[in-house]
Amino acid sequence: MDIITSFCFAESLNALDHKGFRHPVLVGVEVALPMYWVFKHFRPVQWIFMHTPTWLSLLMSPETAGIMGVQNVTSLVLTSTRLLLDLENKKAGESLPTRHGLFDEAMALLIAGSDTVGNTLAVGGFHVLNNPNVYEKLFNELKKNWLVLEKSLGYEELEKMPYLNAVIKESLRVSHGVVSALPRVVPPSGATIGGAYIPGGTVVGMSSPYVHMNEGIFPEAHRFIPERWLQPNSKHLEHWLVPFSRGPRMCLGVNLAWCELTIGFAHIFRKFDLKLHETTERDIMWKEYFVPHFKGKRVQSFIKLRPS
Repeated sequence: MDIITSFCFAESLNALDHKGFRHPVLVGVEVALPMYWVFKHFRPVQWIFMHTPTWLSLLMSPETAGIMGVQNVTSLVLTSTRLLLDLENKKAGESLPTRHGLFDEAMALLIAGSDTVGNTLAVGGFHVLNNPNVYEKLFNELKKNWLVLEKSLGYEELEKMPYLNAVIKESLRVSHGVVSALPRVVPPSGATIGGAYIPGGTVVGMSSPYVHMNEGIFPEAHRFIPERWLQPNSKHLEHWLVPFSRGPRMCLGVNLAWCELTIGFAHIFRKFDLKLHETTERDIMWKEYFVPHFKGKRVQSFIKLRPS
């Protein structure tokens, strides 16, 4: 969240400095996620929520104060954006986006740029720690290529490490990214999908877990196996790795996400000795609220510095 707010709004929320890492915005997003399906299928409820005064919303759900506070973070950016769009749209004869619409876009960037990468680090980190053989291989590769901890390695060097890359790909596969079926409209000419003809104009969708957990593509799909990405014929598997979706509407932050994951996994598992603490696979079971909403507590670890 600190990274995405710095990139998008030129002002970090400094969530890492907050006590217990419980920044109000993070708490607000966590509370708001279960309302996703209510808003999607019961539009009157969404209308009521959007037109409820801020003071009343806070009275009914104090935990959402963080989301309300995002308006303060984004206000300067939204004002600047409106000025720029005003100049461009006047030339094109188009109307100006509303401030509310721009705020929705800001929230989309905030959630899409934080929750997804955070989930991948948490879920992938759990599986690495839950598989001592994987943990050992990852640490040995990092130590071999990063002998002196005081000499920081850049992304260009870290991304060349095969096993680190394999761990990230497998973490992306089992954490999925967006888990809702993203809607697509079939072209007017229609399309044949899986042997069935679909008429033009039909709304279709496929959620990433159906691909990532397909035993025909990924044998032993429910096991965390980074080695599946290191086989001679593994290149074809990348076609089926779809946490960022595919096509013209795929995630525009894919390169930033890869950079965050590479640097994050490398620094965490090279610099610290980690052990799971009161955390099992049950804690990373999830419900589908557009993105995964975990049933258990977040992955926790005992952390101590590993001697260099």
